[in-house]
Amino acid sequence: MLQEILPLDHDWKMLQEILPLDLDWKMLHEILPLDRDWTMRHEILPLDRDWTMRHEITLDKPPGCQSMSWFTAEESTKDTHLEEPRTKGLPSEYAKEQQEPNRTEQVVLQNPKPHKPDGFTLAKHVRDQCGPTADKYPAEANEQFWIGRMHVIPAQKSMYCPVEKVGTTFWRRFIYQVLHPRKYRHPFQVPIGTALMADYPKPQKGATRKDISDLFKFMFVRNPYHRVLSAFVDKVFVPNPLFWRRFGKPSIQMFRVNDSRECFHDPTFAEFVQFVTWSEKNKKMIDPHFLMSTEMCLPCASNFTFIGKMESFKDDSLVIFERFNLSSLATSMEKQMKTYAAEDAISDSISSPFAWKKSIVSCMAWYDALHRIWRKLQLRGLIEFDIKMPLNEKQAEKVTRAEMIKLANEAWKKSNPMKLKEQKTIAFNQFYMSVPLRALNELKDVFARDFYLFDYDKEPPEIFDRKREYISVDYALK
Repeated sequence: MLQEILPLDHDWKMLQEILPLDLDWKMLHEILPLDRDWTMRHEILPLDRDWTMRHEITLDKPPGCQSMSWFTAEESTKDTHLEEPRTKGLPSEYAKEQQEPNRTEQVVLQNPKPHKPDGFTLAKHVRDQCGPTADKYPAEANEQFWIGRMHVIPAQKSMYCPVEKVGTTFWRRFIYQVLHPRKYRHPFQVPIGTALMADYPKPQKGATRKDISDLFKFMFVRNPYHRVLSAFVDKVFVPNPLFWRRFGKPSIQMFRVNDSRECFHDPTFAEFVQFVTWSEKNKKMIDPHFLMSTEMCLPCASNFTFIGKMESFKDDSLVIFERFNLSSLATSMEKQMKTYAAEDAISDSISSPFAWKKSIVSCMAWYDALHRIWRKLQLRGLIEFDIKMPLNEKQAEKVTRAEMIKLANEAWKKSNPMKLKEQKTIAFNQFYMSVPLRALNELKDVFARDFYLFDYDKEPPEIFDRKREYISVDYALK
């Protein structure tokens, strides 16, 4: 990856003079600075390509981390905890945008009819719900944009639309494997970098929805609340200098009072939620890791054949394997997908920060960074909260990437699957209980169409009912 070999303060204006003309620019938006004008990004870069909580989470109280100050159930409903976007002292690119917001008209949606939980039925449900509402979303007229994002699998007469934080890396690896059947036996064998940088077949230039109407078109969606949290955990909480600048910087500068810094590695989840809401409302600084699924793939315009869910990823994936006549892969994945996925997530979560170590340690101690990596694996439900990172500060400085991966794999194998499932639920609830109710309602409104079309509960009581009893935050996040 370019960000591993080029400095973050590089003059990107001259980048084209030092990089080859045949470079695949698909991932360039991952490394460009935040002061770039991204308003027209979708015209030149596809939308394809995660501190879980800043000082709110005391990673066994490592040096430099503040203790967390959580709201009580009663306090979290008060608007006084919610900071309004600031303009005084803000960088000009933020202040101007906040003074002149470009707000979109809100559409009131009714509750959808229930449907059976499978990808074909969900796709039909979406088509049925789109009928009376499609005319309210003129953005879907931009056929060239959303058709151009599709990945085509020619031999299968199929097309995939990627939505970040909903298994896109897996599906790009899958498509790469299908396109190179003699090189790999299953998607997890495809190197992540290879899959992300590959030049996948696209629809012909100028293709219309009529031209792709006969293809098997599929996409995967996710509960917006889980998707936003996943983006925070994987891109902001875990050490990632690039996304500290892209997500952390605006989250802190817009929604934190009297805070001046050079590093932006500790936004709270509440601040991040407010940034996501602001970004979606104003259509500024939009990023595919949280852009609404209905804007990424425009389901009311494309008439998808199959819409799978992250919540039933394995079962829905098996349907796609069978559709592609990959029975042996379906058999293998049915037995081994969980193991492959866990080992792969551990390796990727650890490898990337090691590659960025020089940039990371300019903002925080390496021991603290490793704590965050370990905590991320716990928050993802791979390592029990009770299993602590087995390194002290001196050992952390000497541990290698391979040794860290081995320690994490050993901890994963020792963890109780039932406890892992429970702690993911606890962590999810606690993250959202830290978000003031007004901010949560604003997030709900922003993602209204995703909730509506894909049949997700827009007001789950476990995060909206602030009078509920819930397990102490110290159990999950201390």
